Amino acid sequence: MVREVNQGRNNNLKVAIIGSNGQLGTDLIVTAPLDVEIISVPRSALELTDIDQIENFFDSNDFSWVINAAAFHKTLECEKRVEKTFNVNAFSVKKMAELCRGKMINFFQISTDYVFGPNQAKRPFVETDPVNPLNVYGASKASAEFFLNYILPDNHYIGRISSLFGKAGSSGKGTNFVYTMLQKAEDNAEIKVIDDIFMSPTYTIDAGKLIWEIIQDHKKNGIYHLSNSGGCSWYTFTKEILKQAGFKDVKITPISKETFGSNVVRPSYTVLGTNHNLNRSHWKDGLNDFLAEIQY
Repeated sequence: MVREVNQGRNNNLKVAIIGSNGQLGTDLIVTAPLDVEIISVPRSALELTDIDQIENFFDSNDFSWVINAAAFHKTLECEKRVEKTFNVNAFSVKKMAELCRGKMINFFQISTDYVFGPNQAKRPFVETDPVNPLNVYGASKASAEFFLNYILPDNHYIGRISSLFGKAGSSGKGTNFVYTMLQKAEDNAEIKVIDDIFMSPTYTIDAGKLIWEIIQDHKKNGIYHLSNSGGCSWYTFTKEILKQAGFKDVKITPISKETFGSNVVRPSYTVLGTNHNLNRSHWKDGLNDFLAEIQY
């Protein structure tokens, strides 16, 4: 079912959030301005591989913006189920873009740092850097970006986000990295974490606020990097999680991605910078706010 959430009295803006029960979607509702009326669309309410369902949703609801926060993002499953991955992450976006074009609806697509590939310079990627995905998930999300650029050139927004953590946890994975590390520390388990993959940890509340800022301020359409600022390895991130949470005696061992092993090729450095004037909080501040939210 599609559920309407009335955020205030003066509903000047009506926004459909697809994937509203996910980690980011949940906090898009939490951070929504009071004058926004939200059509909440949980992932189970709209089958993105079914074109007829997508058409029916657009024909049956009236809104001026759609934010697509839904995705098939289990990277290993994506490698095994290529057709489903592209149907959910790319071709559904193509169809929604075509419908938005016909109805003059603005489309805000949530994308990922995985659209990028090798980064020999090890400097933050910005919005104008060329994409070069290394795995099926990244390729599907890059394809969605291309569809939007060509089908809806004047009414599309792309928000790339990296390594999300939020109170709701990932709907596809059931948890997130911060929760997992906290649980390991609680269990007093030895923690081995990759130290040669670098990214920008991102708190969903911070990302949500930036998305609404872009929408409300009528910023120029195009690509925005919405991660928290700064970057770190997963090992450094883990050390900061346990430090802020008050764990002092947990053993954390840095390992290489080769030692960890994976059937998915992942980019080694996807720290996200930005060419835009965005007030991005640092990832350590985002982590501090998150731990305060979950009262850890």
